[in-house]
Amino acid sequence: MDALIAYLQMLGTLVDFKLYNEKAIYVEDRTMKAILTVQNFVSDLVVTAWTPIFVGIFLAIVTYALWPRNQAAFDEASKLPLREE
Repeated sequence: MDALIAYLQMLGTLVDFKLYNEKAIYVEDRTMKAILTVQNFVSDLVVTAWTPIFVGIFLAIVTYALWPRNQAAFDEASKLPLREE
């Protein structure tokens, strides 16, 4: 726990608040303006598109591995390292 507290204290010293400008993120009517950056776009793309795709691929692999029809092939492959030729 002490290490966590020390780490958080060290992180606080890395922030240079002299460079912070509160007015830079507000438009004249004091509403937040949207900041579209490449990082935000890529992050949204990964969350909305790639995550479900990879979850689907993972589920397909697990389904293939656990399908009863493939059990004989996997049992034979599991004995390959022990077989002497």
